[in-house]
Amino acid sequence: MKHLMKSRALIRSILRDARYTESVVVLVEQDGDQLNESQLERDILDAVFSVDESQIVIVDLYTSRTLGTISIVLDYDSEPCEIIQDYSANDYIQNLVYKAESKI
Repeated sequence: MKHLMKSRALIRSILRDARYTESVVVLVEQDGDQLNESQLERDILDAVFSVDESQIVIVDLYTSRTLGTISIVLDYDSEPCEIIQDYSANDYIQNLVYKAESKI
């Protein structure tokens, strides 16, 4: 992938901000199958970047309520801000994405 480091930095920023503001579990899914078993940042990043299309699902640890979903599509020449194809239309997820994109 052409912009791998910056793309990983974008996803890393989202993960760190999500964990800083909430007690969350991050699930990486592809076609309904969970790709990560670990909550370690590097394992989540490896899961996202091991497939072409995935979804990051952010779940509140205490209530088991889904806070939002971010769809990731990786193409060879995509700019970091282009890998996020879609995300939940709520303030929590929008703030995570906007904040991360402003850092790149």
